[in-house]
Amino acid sequence: MRANDSLFILISSLDRRELIAVNRALLKNNASGKYRRIFRSIRSIGRAGKYVEDDIIKKSGCRNKNAFSVSKNYLYGIIVNILINLNTTASSDGMIKMQISFIDLMYKRTLYSKAYEQLKKTKRKAYISDNFLRLVEIIRLERNLVIELITPAKKTGVILSLFEEEKTILAKINNISEYRCIEYQIRETISDTVSTGKKYNHKLLGFRKRSVLSSQKKALSFAALASFYNTNSIISMYCDDIKGTYRFRKKLVEHIETRKDVKFENPTNYIVSLYNLIESCYEMLLPEEMITYIYKLRLFAERVKIPENSKLLSDLGCSKQELKYSLIKPDIDASEKVSKILFAYLGEYKGKISGGEESECLYLIAVSDFLTKSYEDAVINLNRIISYEKVNNEALNVNVKTLNIISHFELRNVELVIYLVNSLTRSLSSIKLPGEFQTVLSKFLKGLSLVNTDSELKFLIDTNRKAIAEYFSKNNDQIMNNAIKGWLNDKFK
Repeated sequence: MRANDSLFILISSLDRRELIAVNRALLKNNASGKYRRIFRSIRSIGRAGKYVEDDIIKKSGCRNKNAFSVSKNYLYGIIVNILINLNTTASSDGMIKMQISFIDLMYKRTLYSKAYEQLKKTKRKAYISDNFLRLVEIIRLERNLVIELITPAKKTGVILSLFEEEKTILAKINNISEYRCIEYQIRETISDTVSTGKKYNHKLLGFRKRSVLSSQKKALSFAALASFYNTNSIISMYCDDIKGTYRFRKKLVEHIETRKDVKFENPTNYIVSLYNLIESCYEMLLPEEMITYIYKLRLFAERVKIPENSKLLSDLGCSKQELKYSLIKPDIDASEKVSKILFAYLGEYKGKISGGEESECLYLIAVSDFLTKSYEDAVINLNRIISYEKVNNEALNVNVKTLNIISHFELRNVELVIYLVNSLTRSLSSIKLPGEFQTVLSKFLKGLSLVNTDSELKFLIDTNRKAIAEYFSKNNDQIMNNAIKGWLNDKFK
């Protein structure tokens, strides 16, 4: 087969990916454009179904047949080399992977300019070979480099364009979960600029001038973003996205807890918008966070004087008092809600509430932990209660309540029991026992008797036996002393 026939067949058989690669190679290696003209001539004549060499020579601008013959053989060689490179996928992928590792290494060593220079070359190769999986990795690296290299004024725009680029690639490889994750990140980046005066937002939200936005409009503009969050599955986040998720939650809470002096022309609409935003984000928020935010939103609604009988308030859930007393029955869902709401309350008012109020919250949280069998969380919260240094009525009350919690549960978690006994013996040395405390302590000891015998637990009790007995004998509390001795002897003979 003659070279001209081979070239004609070769060019006619190129698919879209191969055509792009050939065009790029010719643009790079042929400044005069002669080979590009030959290439385009063969393609156009090939589509017509006839290969006439004289027509191609005429269109290409070659002086004669000899010059054309040299050019077409050179072109044939270029196309063959490109096809070989494109179709050795494994080797191409391996090389790109190696270059990505090199870029990452340069990035970690803070050689950002060098890394970015290499990244542009690698990205071009990945595009030429349609290696979309590697392109996703490259774009994510590029975002990190942009943060280090580009000025704050331009950074947001570049990051958004990279998110859009990644979204396009993910759509091509049909990776729906990550596609939606990127959708979230784009929206998070946009919402993060709502109160910073950067561009994009006034256009996005329908305001003419960003600089004239009042506090009210800032809040409303954030609520307006609710419509952007209507994706069905944003739950599949990777570790890299945790920071972004945290920033979104923080921003949400900030807007729910808008300053008290802000006057709203239509607070109901604003609250409904925020409520819809929370509801549409249910897959991105943890259930307990959603409950907490809705509860905070209810408090906000009360603050801006929406009538108590408003349907909106009934939609936002029951009152704090109702939630609190739902603990009376072992309703696991209600207990979790109470626990999370009280945690939010503690975080919000830390340093502004009394030790007694904090103890009350921790007590209710610990009850919730026991009801939901979250023993590790229970240990943390009990530790916070028992570790009060000041010996006063509040601390006494806390310890009584703590033991009261413990006495109501069958404790079969050995580590938890070990912790509780240690905490108890530490607090005994500084607390004068009232009658209620004695009663509760006997229940606690009875609860401990349900624990399966364990060598480590036996060692702990034996170690503390003397300290406990000495305390009660010193305080002439014969009833409790006998109760403890009887229990110890019965449990570990």
